[in-house]
Amino acid sequence: MASLNFAIAKKQYVVGNTISEQAQNEIQHIINELTIGNTPNKFEEIERIRRVSDKGKINKLKTVKVDIFLKSHDGKVYLFDLKTAKPNI
Repeated sequence: MASLNFAIAKKQYVVGNTISEQAQNEIQHIINELTIGNTPNKFEEIERIRRVSDKGKINKLKTVKVDIFLKSHDGKVYLFDLKTAKPNI
């Protein structure tokens, strides 16, 4: 269905397996800020990660996959990782 509206649509897409140490730290800082109630600012958060994306030691990770990868006709990329809630039994 997504391939009707996007240039590329893939499921179980491999994003990569490396991240810089500083990018990993910055992502954790952003998560911590959001956890304590800071208002999300997607554009600022992306820029913060981009600034340090090649700084520090490059760490090898387990292969990172997303459930859905979409690329629009104008080149924007959308990554979705779907989660399901566990029922309370």
